[in-house]
Amino acid sequence: DRLILCWDLRMEKRVASLRQRMGGVNDMALYLDQMQVVSVGQERRLTFWDLRDTEPTHAIQLSAEATALALSRDGKLLATGGKDQMIRLWSFEGGRFIQDGMGHSGTISR
Repeated sequence: DRLILCWDLRMEKRVASLRQRMGGVNDMALYLDQMQVVSVGQERRLTFWDLRDTEPTHAIQLSAEATALALSRDGKLLATGGKDQMIRLWSFEGGRFIQDGMGHSGTISR
């Protein structure tokens, strides 16, 4: 489905429900502050969310569907990979594109 559901496991209750515009969610990463999430999916967008809001804080249109997403340990960089066989590097702050490179001979997945 198009949802990212976030739960408070101690309280056993859902605290956020984030809905993409269309298509399924392929991958997501939780930021270090545990209040921000980044997702990629079938809608070909890199989407930034704040768990305190139901709408994305911003989104970046991608040229192809991303199927994998990773956040660096320090939280400064994101890497996306997908059906176009490319790995792209982004800055977390503002989602600025940094660099891309050929990744694999097939779809990139985790």
